[in-house]
Amino acid sequence: MDSLELNAFVISETDYKDSHKIFTLFTDTHGVLSTVGYGAKSFKNKSSKIGIMVNAFFILKKKKKNNEISFIDEVKIIKDYRSLKYSIIWESVPFFKFLKVIDFETEEENRFIYIMLEKLFDSCKNDLEIFRVFSVSFILKTLTYLKIIYIGKCSKCGQPVDIPFIDIYGDIKCSKCKSGSDISIDEKSYFDIHKMIYSKFEEIGLKSDEIDYFLIDKIIKPKIGKSINEFRQKNPFGD
Repeated sequence: MDSLELNAFVISETDYKDSHKIFTLFTDTHGVLSTVGYGAKSFKNKSSKIGIMVNAFFILKKKKKNNEISFIDEVKIIKDYRSLKYSIIWESVPFFKFLKVIDFETEEENRFIYIMLEKLFDSCKNDLEIFRVFSVSFILKTLTYLKIIYIGKCSKCGQPVDIPFIDIYGDIKCSKCKSGSDISIDEKSYFDIHKMIYSKFEEIGLKSDEIDYFLIDKIIKPKIGKSINEFRQKNPFGD
């Protein structure tokens, strides 16, 4: 029987038959995968202790080698983020969808993003406003780290950007390399995005209503086919 040991965040869960659940995990070594928690609806079952926002150590097994989906054999909670404000948990649901969009070429890339996710939740201080800024920063940091977007240097000549322009493909260019169809970018908005990428979470110092989401869309949507708004959800119940 194949087994797999890993750390993972539970990023979604769905009911499966009468007494089971399927958990979607963002792991530290295998990206996003799904696993079955047999008997997870029973309070006596070990899988009943986990849920969305839980970071845990898992031992996953497969009954047969050709089975695509594994089941939870052992689980031990590392940190339970369900103690955060409900408003943060509510807005984490669409944010976690971003993790399903990205792919990793190496285990090192996967582990780096996993650790950064831990830092995000540990740094947000149970503050919804801070979480909103940090979650957008996480998306930008991840896409930059994976070399999907490039901010700071001209995508054409590789030199530092003096006056930023953006083309229809989401690529940033300097004033020397811009073409006639490229659009100039507000320098403050560009600087703020640069800051969200290259500053530590706790050093960003922005409010969510200061972020230029329209510009972020122009940068990331051509690259991943998704709008930033697909990973954001305003909480209807307030903070």
